[in-house]
Amino acid sequence: MSEPSWNVPLGVDDLFGEMSLLDGTRRSAPVTAEANMTVTVFERNEFFRLVETSPAIAMKLLAAMAARLRSVDQDLKGRRTGDV
Repeated sequence: MSEPSWNVPLGVDDLFGEMSLLDGTRRSAPVTAEANMTVTVFERNEFFRLVETSPAIAMKLLAAMAARLRSVDQDLKGRRTGDV
């Protein structure tokens, strides 16, 4: 059985792989670019130092993760009620 896949477009200042930075595990999904892009790659210890010196980055990360969680929650609610 194949894994489900999602095509989620990312834009300027969007992020991916953040859960891995926090819990030290592998990313939960692959990322494929459809155009040239510039990314910033952080090692976990670098990320923690950055968050310690710039709490605004932690707040942006928390807001992004909350938005994703709300989106998944709405999707699951729709699947339960058949509204998807």
